[in-house]
Amino acid sequence: MRIRSTRRSRTTAALLAAALVLAACADQPAAPVGQEPVKEQDPLFQKVVEMGFAPEAIVDGGDHFVAEGDILIYKAGLNAAPPPDPGHLWAPSREMFQWRTPNIVSWSTSQQIRVNLGNLGGYPDWANATREAMGHWNAIPGAVLRFVESGSSPHINVYTYHWATSSPCPGGQYTVACASWPSGGNPGPTIYINIGNSVTYSGKIYNMAHELGHTIGFRHSNMKVSTSCGGAESTSGATQIPGTPYTDSYSVMNGCTGHLGWSGFSYYDQVAQRTLYPARGPTPVGSIENGHPKLTWSAAPGSTQYAVYVVFDTGMGSTSTAQQGTTTSTSMTMTHLNATQVLQCWGVPGEFQFHVTANYPGGPESPLSWPPVCFDIQ
Repeated sequence: MRIRSTRRSRTTAALLAAALVLAACADQPAAPVGQEPVKEQDPLFQKVVEMGFAPEAIVDGGDHFVAEGDILIYKAGLNAAPPPDPGHLWAPSREMFQWRTPNIVSWSTSQQIRVNLGNLGGYPDWANATREAMGHWNAIPGAVLRFVESGSSPHINVYTYHWATSSPCPGGQYTVACASWPSGGNPGPTIYINIGNSVTYSGKIYNMAHELGHTIGFRHSNMKVSTSCGGAESTSGATQIPGTPYTDSYSVMNGCTGHLGWSGFSYYDQVAQRTLYPARGPTPVGSIENGHPKLTWSAAPGSTQYAVYVVFDTGMGSTSTAQQGTTTSTSMTMTHLNATQVLQCWGVPGEFQFHVTANYPGGPESPLSWPPVCFDIQ
């Protein structure tokens, strides 16, 4: 993330097809030595243009392109096809964040993203701020994603640098931090912190929450309308998520906000996180009450309402799903149905499987709980 300067600047976040991309919320500097404007006949250049970047905003950095000053797109990844994401097939349709990258973290990995802070030994404030930022992401209700601190086979490594001696992030002294974006179902593998930029402790938390957001696929929420950094960013390939506004001035994922301190996620930040990484509904326990099937479950923190569904196996290679009712309590007796016993579910034709979903302020409704409960319905 960068701090707004008085220079003319521009930021963008771009559609990315399996290329390792560094989202460095940094001022657009002049083209560094060795970087020249790209000739449009270069086929790899054309791939970058197809991502939504203006041709005049792309320079060649050797093994990578620099697009609009703050995105590194490595040439080696430009010919790779986006990997499949089978881990998310159980969830609802994946609409985009207020804006997000085309690749996200797989469901299995998202439940425990290991972050290595071992390189921050000399900077305890940054290490502690990162821990706090991870905790804030983990606390969003209805989301399955969890960051954990671990130096064992980490998914994300956090490094430091000084802008005067090295430049993994574009933007020089104005950059606070930058991060890479997801690829192959894994989070972006690196976050770089510029120790040559003075930031308050609250600002450190804010910036690390922002960069962690980039590693799991979030683009800038103000990318379509922001002019504070020299113009709106390209939204080619991005889709606005249903239920969220066109832009969100309170979002932690706004670009050019490296000077801000931590004040919490916005309402729509949380909606977006639940949509991208939703936790299943609470797992129910079945019983019989006066001859009727009853489900009981534990409360899901932050949930305002629950719904019970039955999934019926038609035996013809398909299933049908029907809602049985909603409640604000943590149990439901389905008096419109009669049952003699609770059965073990086998997934056979004619079987009735009952699930619970959770609803949260602003949505979305969670995926169905698992495992289900089955009854002998009369």
